[in-house]
Amino acid sequence: MFLETSLEPPIQVIFSPLGSYIGRKGESLLKDSQGRVLPLKTQMLFKRLRALQDIDPYTRQTALRHKALRILNKVVNLLNIDQRIRDQAIDKYKTFTKKEGFSRNNILIIAACLLIASREVKGVKPLTLNEICEGFKLVGHDIHPRVLSKTVFKVLNVIGAKPTIMSPEDYVDKVIDKLCSSKEIVNRIQVNRLTVHEYFSELREEAKKLLCSLNERRKMGKNPYALAVSSIYAASLITYSKRELQISILTQKLLSEIADVAEYTIREHYYTLFKDEVEKLISATSPM
Repeated sequence: MFLETSLEPPIQVIFSPLGSYIGRKGESLLKDSQGRVLPLKTQMLFKRLRALQDIDPYTRQTALRHKALRILNKVVNLLNIDQRIRDQAIDKYKTFTKKEGFSRNNILIIAACLLIASREVKGVKPLTLNEICEGFKLVGHDIHPRVLSKTVFKVLNVIGAKPTIMSPEDYVDKVIDKLCSSKEIVNRIQVNRLTVHEYFSELREEAKKLLCSLNERRKMGKNPYALAVSSIYAASLITYSKRELQISILTQKLLSEIADVAEYTIREHYYTLFKDEVEKLISATSPM
């Protein structure tokens, strides 16, 4: 890019990690903004910096891409994401940039690649849109879940990949992990004289049974993560009845706060999808 004025010859500006190019190409003496020759020591300092610029392999595009990869590593470390997911996200990002070329929003693209990779890597708990948005927010980049969702489809289209359809069952273990880390939930379990492992094993089993009992058509159009959270609430009612617990361990409000799903969503899913099945199972196990 060239900047021209009527009084001075064109100044070539080269983008690099050091900023715009120092001085003019081929200029032997460096001057300040007033046109005065810089002192000898300052001349030597800036000439060394200019020499670094001359051999610097970066361009503006590659510098931005490297920045995106550095931010990805920060998010991966903050969220304790499996390294296999990170490596696959990097591969997808490189494929995208190779096919699409320079993107003005590398951060959004790398976030989309991270979400895609988390759904494709087997044996790990998939990330949610909100988790990725929160992770990038922690490192100073606000990403809206809806924008990220649209970008995911753009990336998939460019790299020629099919979207991985997630089921609610894929998120059950993830939700239970969050519940395990809640001191209040653990205290409630202990008050009922149960072990944490015993309670959550039963909860996991009941939740997956409820999800399996649902017709696939009834699951369509619903957020699989929210559906998994709602199934766990429904399963907790079955466990409460079977065990004849002293106090309720899971409430809609508590589950909403821990799992980051709106309370009304849990309530709506329960009444429209699980209530009849839960009542049938409770009546079948209750003493005559």
